[in-house]
Amino acid sequence: MFQKFQCGMVLLCLFPISLFAQSSQILNQEELKSFRDQVDSLFNAHIQRDGPGAGLLISYKDQKLVSKGYGLRNLESGEPITSSTNFRMGSVSKQFTALAVLSLIEEGKISLQDTVGNILPAKVLSDVTVEQLIYHTSGIAHYEEHFFTEWDTTQIVENNDILTWYQGNPDAESRPGEKWSYSNGGYNLLATLVEKVSGQGFADYAKENVFERLGMENSQYFNLADPVQISERAFCYDLINGEWEKVDGHYLNGCLGEGAVYTSLNEYYKYDQALRNESAFSTEIHELIFTPAAIDVFLEKDYRFAFNRRNTVKYAKGWYIDQDIAYHTGSWYGQRAIVLRGLEEPFTIALFLNIGDSALRKELIEKTYYLVKKQLKLEQDL
Repeated sequence: MFQKFQCGMVLLCLFPISLFAQSSQILNQEELKSFRDQVDSLFNAHIQRDGPGAGLLISYKDQKLVSKGYGLRNLESGEPITSSTNFRMGSVSKQFTALAVLSLIEEGKISLQDTVGNILPAKVLSDVTVEQLIYHTSGIAHYEEHFFTEWDTTQIVENNDILTWYQGNPDAESRPGEKWSYSNGGYNLLATLVEKVSGQGFADYAKENVFERLGMENSQYFNLADPVQISERAFCYDLINGEWEKVDGHYLNGCLGEGAVYTSLNEYYKYDQALRNESAFSTEIHELIFTPAAIDVFLEKDYRFAFNRRNTVKYAKGWYIDQDIAYHTGSWYGQRAIVLRGLEEPFTIALFLNIGDSALRKELIEKTYYLVKKQLKLEQDL
């Protein structure tokens, strides 16, 4: 969720079109079994059966090569992670916040060029556009430090608290549109903007106008100040003093927009297919999803993985873009996630963890991609 402080950004190579079979069945049964056995071996070597773990989705076209869980979603009950387990997504949630905004644009209620200050009363937003919030080019201040150091942590922070802080006119980091700077506050404000324009609570609006349109009936934003039941929930864990500790009660878990989505591998696959088939929104809206800003995003060394091939990428609507790859990570207490997809080749890899371990995410995603590369006989080097 708060990727200004902790995030990992992954950029994978393209699958060359000529190297994939053109039939709908990319692997025969023997190849598929061998591939799945190798994936199992990798994950079983890193995930304890009696500890928190991971869910993994690998798909090509409309075929699920892998969709399964490793480890437990609830240590107290011993219930395992499966493809229907709902994980906290962290900043992967930004994809769905952007879609909520785009749905209002589709309805003609707002535009990307609208001034946010005309919708949300705050002087610091008087020259900021909706598009600049989406692209992280608004230049607004980062709210995290204030709420980590000065907030009464016995109180759950909600979106109105974040807006109130911005109404205090904190000094901007840069002029709107001048540069790129990852902003959780921007996506929190987008959720509040959706509420203002639609007249609905953000979670309710997203449920009706994003998740249900995508066929994601069990996916939702979760506000700790007004909690709802999450079916097959993966509780979030961190290893503290050698013991697994549940960390779902953080006082910032009332914030929606920059994070807070719960979804499963099964429902993320439905979403992925809806994007590929362009079946949920108009053609124009689907095209906007992956249309990036012109400003380059420099990948700092700590945010690069072994298979990053460029030092700069672009940012679209909740997606980092590099040529024909789109991806995003999510990081928050007790969870890590990464999703990536080909924009021309129809492959998707989604890795969800209910463990707050960036090193583990890095290890698993890099080795998973290596197995995919090997199994599909990709000739292009990482």
